[in-house]
Amino acid sequence: MNRKLSSLIFLIIIIMFSFPWVMVSCGGQPLTTATGFQALSGNYVGNYSNMMGQYSSEIPKSSPNFWLILAIIVAVIGVITGLTNGDKIIDRTLVWLSSIESALLTIFPLHLLGMIQSSLKSSGSSDEFGMGMESMIKISFRPAFFIALFLSIGCIFLNAYFLKSSYGQSSSEVSSETLTKPEGINSSDYVFCPNCGAKNLKGNKFCSSCGAKLP
Repeated sequence: MNRKLSSLIFLIIIIMFSFPWVMVSCGGQPLTTATGFQALSGNYVGNYSNMMGQYSSEIPKSSPNFWLILAIIVAVIGVITGLTNGDKIIDRTLVWLSSIESALLTIFPLHLLGMIQSSLKSSGSSDEFGMGMESMIKISFRPAFFIALFLSIGCIFLNAYFLKSSYGQSSSEVSSETLTKPEGINSSDYVFCPNCGAKNLKGNKFCSSCGAKLP
């Protein structure tokens, strides 16, 4: 059940890429909004480019975001893995995939912030202009981004809990059964003491508990 749920979570993360993830504003005025797929491809265009073009002959260009490319690949692999039949290895793989997805989505805002600051410095006509624009430009992240991030984190705990509760419990039960029931001995190999009721191995002449003679 947890595998199908994990597959669904990864699918929702992919769907979230279709919604706005980032909004860039200057002095409270929105300049551009990019969906997850636009941020992935580096397609930051709109009022931001137009405004920067007034002050510089070169309009800042963005390159594809390496971290989001990896994030979408990991999400697709997560969907496929969640639909795969297997054993403990599949569940461990889902934990690793969701952990990697969370890490990639966490790195994305830091990378984007550095990219915007670098773009402002390289496109400004003077150092004063660049410093002024850098102080006015604000980057905010939309709910779809946080939904994708929190879903990936939740997927980690979901699969980790399943591993602990399912495989951990079964192994402890096996260990307990092994300790209480010696190998090669079944219930027919025991005889009960008529005096104290203690269980003794068949063939014993006297009770190991009270010392009474066994039948």
